[in-house]
Amino acid sequence: MSRARLSGFLSVVESGSCASRPGSWRRRVVVFAPAGSPSIDAIAVARAALREGLDALPAAPLEGPELDLRLLVDHRERLIRQRVALNNTLQWHLHDRWPELELPGSSLFYGRWAPRVARRLARAEQTMRVRIARDELRRIRELSQTIKALEQEIAGLVITVAPQLLTEPGFGP
Repeated sequence: MSRARLSGFLSVVESGSCASRPGSWRRRVVVFAPAGSPSIDAIAVARAALREGLDALPAAPLEGPELDLRLLVDHRERLIRQRVALNNTLQWHLHDRWPELELPGSSLFYGRWAPRVARRLARAEQTMRVRIARDELRRIRELSQTIKALEQEIAGLVITVAPQLLTEPGFGP
C-alpha cells in the first residue's frame, strides 16, 4: 500500500487487490478537510491527483519556522482532541455519580467549575469511579495549561512568519 499526502488535508491511498476483483489494484481517495475548508475542493484535488498521477503534482515541503508552526498547530489540535475525549468521559462519570449536577460542555476547561468539581470529588467516597474522575480532571487541567502555552508559542511564531494573519478575523488577539 502506498500513500501520499497532499496540501496537508488530503491523502491518496493505493491499496491492494479489491475483494470483488482478485488481482486488481484500486486507488482510494481519503479526504481530510479541516474546519472551514470546502470538502469539494479537497475532492477536486484528489481527482486531479488520481488523474495526473502523484508524481506530477507539485510539492510544497515546509522548512524552518513554517515547519515548526505546522508541528505546533498539529500538536495543539491533538491535545485539544484528547482533552475533549477526557471531558466527555468525565462528564459521564459525574452524571453517574451525581445525576442532578449539570455542567456546561467545556466548563471544566476554564473558570470556576473545575475547582468546584475537584472539591466535590475530594469529599466523596473514594470509589473507583471517583478516583478515575479525579485523575481525568487533573489531566484536563494539565492539558489546558499545555494548550494555553502552545497558543502563546504559536502566536509568537505567527508574528515572525506571517504577521498579516493577525489582522484577519479569527486569527488575531
